[in-house]
Amino acid sequence: MKRIRVHIAEDHDVVKDGILSLLKNVNIDTVGCTKNGVDCIEWFQTNVADVLILDIDMPELDGVGVLKKLKERNIDVKTLILSCHSEDIFIKESFKHGALGYILKDDLSYDLSEVIRIINNGETFYSEGVNQNLLLEAQDELALLDGLTPTEVEVLANLGYEGCYVKNKTIKTSTLRVHLLNIRRKLNLKTNAGLAKFALLIQNNR
Repeated sequence: MKRIRVHIAEDHDVVKDGILSLLKNVNIDTVGCTKNGVDCIEWFQTNVADVLILDIDMPELDGVGVLKKLKERNIDVKTLILSCHSEDIFIKESFKHGALGYILKDDLSYDLSEVIRIINNGETFYSEGVNQNLLLEAQDELALLDGLTPTEVEVLANLGYEGCYVKNKTIKTSTLRVHLLNIRRKLNLKTNAGLAKFALLIQNNR
């Protein structure tokens, strides 16, 4: 059986050492450790791991920022978030930007090596304290965007605060109105604030 390669991005030595201890004598190799988000991204520029164990609170670039950079640079690694934060915003943003798992540091009910195997298989895993409804909501929002045409997605991507078309794009006002009408209908939106929400969703996932 192929051994799973894991990289740990964690700035607290106590937590990092605890993870290393838990992964001893199992079919998992720790191939690298970094203490801040920038170093984590740089490590993946020249190295490879199957699973990234990533803390949210990272110096220089936080965990969500790391997820965004990995996506921008087409770095393919399955990510497990290990965090003390149970707040909705951290969970939802991590999920939107590609994390497959989210474990709370004070949740001792799981076997970390087994969770890593689950994540490595492309499946999801979340601590009991994680709000499952948030994950479904984020997934549903992304799924709604699949119903838009490429042009409609581009129009949304160029919307700014409160749904105003702010980028310098060559498009007739009448044509823009038609696109926005179709977008509102497909996404069931009634306000410009709703448009701005989906515009931000697209911008954050590029």
